[in-house]
Amino acid sequence: MAIKRLVETKELKFNSIRKIVMEHEADLQFDYDKRFDALILRWFIPEGQFIVHYIDDNVGLLYEEKSKEIVGLQIEAFEHKFLKEHSDINKIWKLSDQVHEFEDFGDIMISCRQMKPVIADKVGEIADDLLSSSGKIPDYSYAD
Repeated sequence: MAIKRLVETKELKFNSIRKIVMEHEADLQFDYDKRFDALILRWFIPEGQFIVHYIDDNVGLLYEEKSKEIVGLQIEAFEHKFLKEHSDINKIWKLSDQVHEFEDFGDIMISCRQMKPVIADKVGEIADDLLSSSGKIPDYSYAD
C-alpha cells in the first residue's frame, strides 16, 4: 500500500535553501540516528512542524508544513542500504577507511567538520538525480 502524499513534489519550495547557499550562511545540522539508521541533514531549523516527503523508498525531503519550504533531507536505512548503493559516500562515511591518523578527539572533530559538507553535497546530488529522474522537480525559483 502506497503512502498518500500530502502535497505534490512540484509544490515544494527551495527558496530558503537557495538563499542560504547563495549567501554562504549555511549552518548545516547533521545528525545520524543509529537505532533508526537514518541520516538527517537540515540547512536550518524549521519554525514549526516539518514533514517528510519521500522521493524514493529511503530518501525524503523535509519541509515546513505551512510554507512548504524544504529545510533538509532524511535518508532511512542509511548504513543498511543507502551506503551500499553509493560507494563514494561510503568511503567518506567510514572513518576506518580514512587515511588520517587521529591523535585525539580534536582531530576527529576537525575531520567531521570537514566531511559534513562533502557528504551533504554528495547526498544532495543523489536527491537531485532522484527528483530529475522522476520528473517531479520542485520550485527551484529564487526571489529576494
